[in-house]
Amino acid sequence: SETGFFEAERAKVLSLPGVRAAVPSIAALAYVLRPGRAEPETLNVLGVDPQLEPLVRMHRLERAPPAAAALQALGNPDAILLPASFAASRSSSAGGSIEILAQSGVARLDVAGTLASTSGDESAFAVVGLATAQRLFGFEGRVMRLDVLVDDGRDIDALAADMRALLGPAFAV
Repeated sequence: SETGFFEAERAKVLSLPGVRAAVPSIAALAYVLRPGRAEPETLNVLGVDPQLEPLVRMHRLERAPPAAAALQALGNPDAILLPASFAASRSSSAGGSIEILAQSGVARLDVAGTLASTSGDESAFAVVGLATAQRLFGFEGRVMRLDVLVDDGRDIDALAADMRALLGPAFAV
């Protein structure tokens, strides 16, 4: 959902038989401010729970620190992982910082690492911690998406029907 839903809905999904995990995330656009440039550049940002994210997506880092350490760095409310191609073209690297404009205003984020390119797509996502995304994009207490992991043998169609019945018509399942 564009406006998101409350994190409490996650507990409802986790209560369903056969649900092993429900991993929250937020996807949003930020604008990168660069000195000497009149127009900001857009940056897709994915807010993730650093503890749960490895269950559903692997974020491969270009170089040290190891991916697990970089994801843990996202516990820092000012940390960001940048797509490698984005960082290279803007001379941003681990240990540096970047200024972005988000719904909450201008924020300076510390570059905790660079994400290796997987498709060469310049629109790849930067990654921040879930709490950081909630703060930056005005989603306090809310998320946009839950990736659900199910037990082996659980009927996916039946689970989807159970989720729709539990959550109601306002949720896309």
